[in-house]
Amino acid sequence: MKKTILILTLIAPGLAFGFWGKGKNKGDHKKHKNPAKKVEMLSKKLNLTADQKTKVLAIHQESQATNKELKKNKMKTLREEMQAMLKADASAEALRAKHKEIESVQAQLSDNRFDKMLKIRALLTPEQKEKFVKMRKNFEKKFKKGRKKNK
Repeated sequence: MKKTILILTLIAPGLAFGFWGKGKNKGDHKKHKNPAKKVEMLSKKLNLTADQKTKVLAIHQESQATNKELKKNKMKTLREEMQAMLKADASAEALRAKHKEIESVQAQLSDNRFDKMLKIRALLTPEQKEKFVKMRKNFEKKFKKGRKKNK
């Protein structure tokens, strides 16, 4: 009995990490941080011209720089301030005000993503737009499915 328990305690963590640590898409999120890889993926699916690739890359790089600034500086600072306020037992009004600031930055990030999509869409031919819409639908399905799994 003791041997069985000992064996299980040694094997169980390895199995758990094996199942959770090696997801099918593990590491895929990193490729989406590289604008050149995003453009390559779009190019393959939409058959972008060289001119379109150049313009889409510029759009991605501009968007990434803007969002990086918002995420790293403003959002990080706001979240740290919120944590400090929670620890310090700040008033509900103060916490709500800080929450509103965080929501404002999140809304700005969302608007930036939407603006980027509109800029890219403006470069596409009607056929490419059709494929682009299908791509976005598939992404949204996968995103919603992934979110349901995590709940």
